[in-house]
Formats: sequence, C-alpha cells, structure tokens
Amino acid sequence: MSAQRGEAGIEAIGKLSQNWDSYGAPPITEAALKVGREVIKMLRESEPFVTPCSNGGIQLEWHERGIDLEFTFGPDGEQEFE
Repeated sequence: MSAQRGEAGIEAIGKLSQNWDSYGAPPITEAALKVGREVIKMLRESEPFVTPCSNGGIQLEWHERGIDLEFTFGPDGEQEFE
C-alpha cells in the first residue's frame, strides 16, 4: 500500500482489510479515519497561530475542533511535531 494524498488517501486506507500488510495488521479504525479527515479539513480551512521560540526557532499551532497540532522548527531547521 503506497501513501496517497489527502482525502483520497483516507478513503483508500479505510478500505484496507485484516492483514493488509501481510504481517497481520488490523483494518484501519473509523476513529483514526475520522481524526485524519478532521486534521486535513482543519489545515485546509485555517491558518496557524505563529509564535517565536526562545531558542531562535518558530512554532506553528492549530487548536480547533478538539484537535491540537503543533509544529516546532528549531534554529537549525530541526523539526518537532506534537
């Protein structure tokens, strides 16, 4: 199974059945698919709150629909996700 883009990817992986990876992986849960759809929608419809970090980096934050998403980019370009 290769990665796909956005909502089409969510739809495609939602159709995977038991053992989709040939190592016994379970089907993808509806809860995981729902959160994935919400994150895609949130990123498409809103702009992040941008804040400086005390180490010289920046942080991009989205806090909507019960989802908290934060990307931190350090002074050397290193990336952190929460």
